[in-house]
Amino acid sequence: MRAPELIGVPVYRLCADHCRGAGVGSRSHRRKSQQGQRNTTNGGSTMKYASQEWLTRQTALQQSFEVRPGATARVQYRLTNAPDGGEIRYYADVRDGRVVQQQLGDDPAADGTMTASFSDSIAILRAELAPTTAFMEGRIKLSGNVAKLGKLMPLTQTAEYKKHLAQLCEETDFS
Repeated sequence: MRAPELIGVPVYRLCADHCRGAGVGSRSHRRKSQQGQRNTTNGGSTMKYASQEWLTRQTALQQSFEVRPGATARVQYRLTNAPDGGEIRYYADVRDGRVVQQQLGDDPAADGTMTASFSDSIAILRAELAPTTAFMEGRIKLSGNVAKLGKLMPLTQTAEYKKHLAQLCEETDFS
């Protein structure tokens, strides 16, 4: 089963390669962010990870992606133990290789659900926790039509996706 690889669709591989050396989440990075000295292409502002603004920005960045017929699925994400003590729930509608909508909340038509703690998601994004390890340890759970979600996996290996992630990481406040 290739389920551990699905963790990256589209959030969990988000920045693993790009944020590793960028210092995202480090004390100095947070300090610069708090001082407004962060270099971004999003009007000079930063977005909170997993906020509606962040989801909307991620969707916008993917509109230039090449069309990839068959790479279509609706994915429900559930991040537990969020900073406010609750959950962050959002979904992504991916059609032919592009996210066409991401929205906070639940999608009753989702093909599958990925569940992880907020802190584990951050650790994965910072490359402090391998997605496969998290899956094998039960820290990430997948349910639903895993085969359909698997059709999205090749998207995360494209140059355009990696470029998109690098830009998104620069614009994201992970604190």
